[in-house]
Amino acid sequence: MSMNMLLFSFPDPLAKRLVLEAGLAERLVDRPDQFKIVDDDIQGFNFLDLARIQEGRPWLTKALDQEQATQVGEDFGYGPGLLFTSQEVVALANGLAGEVKAVDKKIDDEVREAFRDFAAFFAVAAHFRNSVLMVIS
Repeated sequence: MSMNMLLFSFPDPLAKRLVLEAGLAERLVDRPDQFKIVDDDIQGFNFLDLARIQEGRPWLTKALDQEQATQVGEDFGYGPGLLFTSQEVVALANGLAGEVKAVDKKIDDEVREAFRDFAAFFAVAAHFRNSVLMVIS
């Protein structure tokens, strides 16, 4: 079983609109190109793989926890979208970077690589001072 997670990275003005405009999150997920979001700004993960290794990793837990982000949009399959502002993205990127460095060798290679890619996505978004939307379906 898998729960597909998509991450979208974009500038803060769009994040503010997502909070205010009903239906905008759904349109963004369905047609990211209409919002000038290119393939490099979207990445998919298996949510369950990352959730399985979150114990002892407070930053990963914070990134995956629906209570830690602003909820936007309707139900994408496993709840509303989770929106992280650029300031939250910077904090998550810094925290995740430390957790990735300490990854246990007991974690299988595929999950370890997914965790590294997840942290790298936040690092790139933080570099550009972008917000991130996470949807799980």
